[in-house]
Amino acid sequence: MNDTFHELQARVDAYQRAWNTHQASAVAAFFTQDADLILGNEPRIVGREAIQNWWEGYFEKVAATRRGAFAIETLQVLTSDVAILNINSTTSGHDSTGQELPTRLARGTWVMVRRFGDWWISALRGLPQQGDARVSPGKDI
Repeated sequence: MNDTFHELQARVDAYQRAWNTHQASAVAAFFTQDADLILGNEPRIVGREAIQNWWEGYFEKVAATRRGAFAIETLQVLTSDVAILNINSTTSGHDSTGQELPTRLARGTWVMVRRFGDWWISALRGLPQQGDARVSPGKDI
């Protein structure tokens, strides 16, 4: 399990580096061809190409200086080739005028599969984390 943890941690770290480039193709490259993605209340997105298109739209809307940090909260190894990761993420940064961007906290569940000697995201679910400014009593999410 220790080797598996280190392999998965390396993939999460590489995903973080790709995410921080804001290049949709780099992020989508971590997904299997038939992967699916559900973020918040958004519709389910199926397939690497559709996932890449979604990330292109997302990165067009966020400040180019927004950076993400992704950390494994829990890891459950189901088989030697399948694992479930619960991920916490924080995004922050500054806009072009130097003003601090709102910090965004999220949590996600990643189903990872080992194929061709490496780990790939087969399914990713993400939601705002408790304590995120987008989630507060009396406020629409």
